[in-house]
Amino acid sequence: MSEKLLEFLSDNNIDFKEQSDSVILSCPFCDKDKLYIRKDELNFICFHCAGSNDDAKGPNCSKILENITGTPAATIRGKLSDFTSISEFKLHLEEPKIVKKTVTSTAFEFPSNFYRITTNAAIPGLRYLESRGMTKDLAASLDIRYSVQHKSVIFPIYHNKEIVGYQGRSVDPECPKEYQKLTSKGLKKSNYLMFSQTVNSDQVVMAEGPISAAKFANAGIGFVATMGKYVSDSQMELLLSLGITTIFLALDDDAYRETEALMKKYAGQFTFRQVHLTKEALARIDKEKADFGDCTFEECNDAIKESVPYNRQQTRLTNIVKRLHATNY
Repeated sequence: MSEKLLEFLSDNNIDFKEQSDSVILSCPFCDKDKLYIRKDELNFICFHCAGSNDDAKGPNCSKILENITGTPAATIRGKLSDFTSISEFKLHLEEPKIVKKTVTSTAFEFPSNFYRITTNAAIPGLRYLESRGMTKDLAASLDIRYSVQHKSVIFPIYHNKEIVGYQGRSVDPECPKEYQKLTSKGLKKSNYLMFSQTVNSDQVVMAEGPISAAKFANAGIGFVATMGKYVSDSQMELLLSLGITTIFLALDDDAYRETEALMKKYAGQFTFRQVHLTKEALARIDKEKADFGDCTFEECNDAIKESVPYNRQQTRLTNIVKRLHATNY
């Protein structure tokens, strides 16, 4: 059970601390690292706000994980397929003593059959990237590769100029959705930012997926991918260590809850600017599913130029209006 819980948290880019019998998360209600989930029973409690909030405790962690990730609780229960619940849930537990663990990274080596995107063996991967608007030169500069075995494009993750792992995307149109993503074993995504090696100033574009992030390659500033809509404290601290002061937020529209929490927590340390899909892009592509990965490099450059200081209410309203009227622009 514990392995499936840890895998779910890692796959959804949720920052957590692991104890012998529990994992500790940031509570979505109080934003404090006081939310404990038992690894075996899967009951949960926030030791800060459970006394006044019944939603912050219970025998079934799928509901609070739905609140954090946006994934339906029923889907989460399916992923944690050995789910069991206890008949009694005690609220007045003694808060466990936190034992801090040091995160260590080991340099990763690609298997020999992960071919560089410029080789003949990687042609299926290159064709996929070109179909998404990426160029061969850009893919090569980012050290993107192709796995023949997995039929997947491989996006490397660098940290301190070393490759620590990868994320893959299947290019097989018949591959089921749940198997389209591939992540190197043991990688905790929430500790890293994909393409952090592109940071070249105190400004950076933050997107969710690798294709969306790479579309800002011509904007003249660095670009990173969070590998999910949840942005962890470790990722923000990494940006601070890289000297970033201004973040251009190009996260998907459905990440507004996570984005709002980000603004609230780090408003004093970063300047945040919201990047919207341009009206030209929305008029051209499927406005219901569009993200920056569907845009051209020029449209992403224009989006940076048109960026505005982050305002949650205005951002949500702007996105709704643009999508409703994109075909009229």
